Order: sequence, then C-alpha cells, then structure tokens
Amino acid sequence: MLFRSKLVRRGPVNRVVRPRTKAEDMMRVKLPIRLSLAGMAGLALLSATHWARGAFPHPSSAVAFALGVMPNFAASLAMPLVLASMLPSVSAEPPTPLAKRQFLLLLLFTTVGLCAWELVQTQSARFVFDVNDIAATVIGAAFALIIYLIATPSSGNGRAPSSREA
Repeated sequence: MLFRSKLVRRGPVNRVVRPRTKAEDMMRVKLPIRLSLAGMAGLALLSATHWARGAFPHPSSAVAFALGVMPNFAASLAMPLVLASMLPSVSAEPPTPLAKRQFLLLLLFTTVGLCAWELVQTQSARFVFDVNDIAATVIGAAFALIIYLIATPSSGNGRAPSSREA
C-alpha cells in the first residue's frame, strides 16, 4: 500500500511524515484495554452459549457437542486475558520477556485450574465429566496465547527499549 506523504515544517528542518497504518493505530490502544476487550469477547461467547442452550432445546448432535464444550473453550480463552489485563506486571508496555513469562504462568495456572475442575467432576453426582471438555480447555488456552502474542508485538530485539532509546 502506498502512503501519501506530506511535508511538515518543524523548526529549521523539513520532515516527511507518513500517515499511520491501521496496525499502528491499533497499537495506540493500551495493552490492558486490548487484553480486556479480547477477554470480554470470550465472556460474550460464554453468554451466547448459555443463551443458545436455552433457545435450542433439541439441537442436532454436532450443535449439541459444540454447545457442550463451548463453555470450557470460552472460559479458558477469557480468564487469562482478563486476569492479565488487571495485572500491571503482565500487561506492561512495551511487553518485556518477563511479562510474557508471567502471562505464560498465568495461562498455565488458569488452564490447570479448569482441567482440575473437570477432574473433580468425576467424583460429583451433580456434574458430568467429559474428556472433550479438557480438550476444549486446552484449545481455548492456545487461542488465548495466540491472542496475547498478537496483542503484544515484540520490540524486535527481545528487550524493552531503555529511556534513552524511546
């Protein structure tokens, strides 16, 4: 895509300034906001699933399967992103290698917790254990990781810029 440049006079030197791209505009939104919006989309998916369960009392087998595993997928997608948006050390800008490691630990914590809850259901008369729910949890966690990596572009050299570089 070609950018039309405009000449801007700033002091004694003329500079050519190009318009920002859409990706650059998106990155102007603070990281905690990007993460919480993605997490809220997962929560909206969870709400839509609960609505669909009530709206379609006798779905086909494929739809019933999707409605059965979708809460696990949505929870494992939403939980780490929403929690990361609330933790300043994880949602630091620019993202540091330490922040990414902390997100991975948070992702592991939520994934193990959701899988453990599924395993607790083997001993419960009220809840039903389903191995597909564990698979949906792991897949949702993988999607959360992909969203986090997209939302936190690397600085290129693996470290945050110093105050002199910024």
